[in-house]
Amino acid sequence: VPQIAAGLAERDVEAEQAALLARLAAGRPGWALEAAAGPALLEKRLQALETARSLPALELADRMDLAETLSGAVKRDRAQVDETLGQWLSWWRDVMRAEAGAVEAVANVDLRAGIEEDAGRYSNADVRAFVGVLRDTRQYLRENVQSREKELAQCHAIIERRATALLTKITSVPDKTYEPRPSIEPRWGFGDLVAIPG
Repeated sequence: VPQIAAGLAERDVEAEQAALLARLAAGRPGWALEAAAGPALLEKRLQALETARSLPALELADRMDLAETLSGAVKRDRAQVDETLGQWLSWWRDVMRAEAGAVEAVANVDLRAGIEEDAGRYSNADVRAFVGVLRDTRQYLRENVQSREKELAQCHAIIERRATALLTKITSVPDKTYEPRPSIEPRWGFGDLVAIPG
């Protein structure tokens, strides 16, 4: 992070912005340089994080629509889908950090207030399970990048089912103002992927 921030500072990026971009880059200097060059990349990031945060509140029909959009995008631009999943992971991992009392370690430092809010709203078990599904889906996508045409079709079908399961599985836990907050037992998995209640 210090090296990336220093490199950005040498290109006349303001110190605070350089520190933020270096943190968000997660070891990717090319990403930091692109983000510093214009607002497009940071705007995409914010859109992805807003989507990540809104997932629990989506109605079932909206979750299905988003799953279809995500699975269709795999054919057109795998790299963009990977980036989107990565941004979703970064948000919910930050929520896990905040739940563990390590809010100073969050990656999305500019959105700390929202991270802390979600940390108080959702159970740690549900967040951990969701992070696991996201991580596994992203890894599956990466491992199949070099597949042959038939394997690509199979991968698309599997990712479509997983995306549907992912988005239909997320459940909204009652706000912390309601007491007691019920404990939601995580039920994530890739077994029966589509017929999972929302």
